[in-house]
Amino acid sequence: MWSLGCIIYALLSGSLPFDHESQRETIQMTLNKQLEFDLPCWKNHSAVCKDLLVKLLQKDPKDRISLENVLNHEWFKNVELNQKTGLL
Repeated sequence: MWSLGCIIYALLSGSLPFDHESQRETIQMTLNKQLEFDLPCWKNHSAVCKDLLVKLLQKDPKDRISLENVLNHEWFKNVELNQKTGLL
């Protein structure tokens, strides 16, 4: 779920949620920094979208949203699943 959150964040913003020029700083940010939506592009994305990302990018894996709950999240309400292939 963490990787899915990173991918969605990157696709929507063009950057990673916790990124720095220094690998050491990137690790520290990933471990300790709260997720922020401070880039200008986030003004164009809904609170529902940000809610999903916050739930996907919880530091503690036990607190992360499950795949079932991701698929039932409001952000995906208008997506129809293809029953034959299981693809979105």
